[in-house]
Amino acid sequence: MRCSVKVWVTGAKGLVGGHVLQRVADCVGSGREVDIADEAQVRLFIEKNGPFTHIFNCAAFSAVDLAESCREKALRDNVQGPHVLGKVASEKGIKLLHLSTDYVFSGCGDRLLTEEDEPSPCNYYGWTKLEGEKCLQNIYPAACIIRTSWVFGQGGKNFAVKVLQWLQEKERLDIVFDQVSRYTYAPDLVLAMVQMADGAGVYHFANSGVSNKYEFTQIIQEEALQRGFSLRCRSIEPVKSSAFAAAAQRPAFSPLDTQKIQKVLGAAPRHWKDALIDYLDGYAS
Repeated sequence: MRCSVKVWVTGAKGLVGGHVLQRVADCVGSGREVDIADEAQVRLFIEKNGPFTHIFNCAAFSAVDLAESCREKALRDNVQGPHVLGKVASEKGIKLLHLSTDYVFSGCGDRLLTEEDEPSPCNYYGWTKLEGEKCLQNIYPAACIIRTSWVFGQGGKNFAVKVLQWLQEKERLDIVFDQVSRYTYAPDLVLAMVQMADGAGVYHFANSGVSNKYEFTQIIQEEALQRGFSLRCRSIEPVKSSAFAAAAQRPAFSPLDTQKIQKVLGAAPRHWKDALIDYLDGYAS
């Protein structure tokens, strides 16, 4: 990132956007009060709060199951929003970094997914995120798109927060084992975003190590007990995804290959277990 920057962070009240606000010194955040799919609102916000050198688009309709029934809202946030931001950013010479997801893939394979692999979403949320990528690439080819997966961290709703709550409240947990991907620690993702702020094209970022929700839950339990957490749970059982009714199908195998971004960053992302220890240490402090 350049020495002198000013960043507009959309979706600033979410998990990743909140961490960007903590990490970047000169930035302005917005939430639902600014509709990024409304070009007039976007231009007015930039006029009042800019000039900006960068926009980090962390805003999205990310409720995967709800997207199946709230299709118009998901389409507006995930497709029209990136299109409008790309149009205005391109006109004004503002660098744009946009977050996407592993859910643009079907999850039917058995190997790490590269940026060159053909996307094929298995749910409506994934379809809208893919269409958002396409719209942005068409209107602003110099934008940077970072696909990520299974993000966790402090300050927002995510699976790690839910697991800690369940471990403290329930005696037994049934956790899905047949969905496989790579976990991403929000602070590590934000650091990569800052380093890629002037980049262009599509990149994948996630912490090292392929895993599933069952293993993740087991590790959280072990590490939390070592740190003196008071846990009620005594049993964690692996179950198939079919054990839970869900409106949207999830990719069964969608771990992202991060070799492309590693070449730019100069290092591989640390393992998700190391990141999880940092998360739990912060949670306990």
